[in-house]
Amino acid sequence: MSTDLRSVPGTVLRLRCQACGAVFPHFQFSGERETASGGLFSASSGKTDEVFVFEATPEEWKDLDRAGAALAEQRIARETSRDDLRVIRLLRIESALSAGREMSLAQFKAAYRPPVMLYSCACCEAGEARAIESLT
Repeated sequence: MSTDLRSVPGTVLRLRCQACGAVFPHFQFSGERETASGGLFSASSGKTDEVFVFEATPEEWKDLDRAGAALAEQRIARETSRDDLRVIRLLRIESALSAGREMSLAQFKAAYRPPVMLYSCACCEAGEARAIESLT
């Protein structure tokens, strides 16, 4: 396991699962500088208040790209001797506003709600988690 340290821009979100109620951290990479976070992924603990950033192997990156994380989770479990680290996936983005073309700007501003990002859970398979706090 490499312990090279480098600065990675992003935000730590505190997520809460709607199914099991677990609260856990998730590292959200900043999209400002692709070169700073290229090839990296994060893994969160469902047991402790910890989040880790790892560099993906080419095989893991392909697996992550197909909305999987089994290869990455297997490697980090081996390297860290921990079974509680999960790669948190963005499942979908829900938007509260479906119309917009026929609205005035004032109506749009009154009706607009920011999109809600739903993530996988670090503790249960079927859960969906929402951000409850953002730490920069």
